[in-house]
Amino acid sequence: MAKVFYAIIEGLVGAGIVHVAMLLLLPALSQRDAWTSLASAAPLYETVAQDRAPTALGQDPFFASAACRFDLSEGPVTVAAQGSVPFWSISVYGREGQNLYSLTDRALAGQLGLVLLDPSQAAAQGNAEPDPQAPTPVRIDTEEGILVLRSFNPDPSWTASVRAFLSSLRCSRPAETTAPPQ
Repeated sequence: MAKVFYAIIEGLVGAGIVHVAMLLLLPALSQRDAWTSLASAAPLYETVAQDRAPTALGQDPFFASAACRFDLSEGPVTVAAQGSVPFWSISVYGREGQNLYSLTDRALAGQLGLVLLDPSQAAAQGNAEPDPQAPTPVRIDTEEGILVLRSFNPDPSWTASVRAFLSSLRCSRPAETTAPPQ
């Protein structure tokens, strides 16, 4: 019985130490999220390219990526990229890192053209007849977010095409509205 009691006490003390350590490490870890890293690399709407896509286990040598931060409170954001690559995927993440939207080149017939809208902007568009030439509207339930474009790079012969495609990524700032002259 004494051994069981001793094991329980040991477990509680160990759990307490882990909890205190996590509380002390939290400020340092919270400064290393994707939003903060991208904010230090570029302002809103500017693309940041990465040669190898990050994964949970490190870097993926077969995928390259580019990302940009956006703010839908300033208006809809237009997303576009030009080029031909074997495969691409795009994901939209909230500022806290939750995945809000994903699609691949198969869904858009290979051409990347999106308009990101918050719920109120999507409602303002109403049920207008879709224009096949216009970018695809995507409703996102967040104001600030990160858009990540990933492209497959099967071998070195594709590297130039993949880099050109990723560097063509544009997260366009909403058009500046000017007040009428008085």
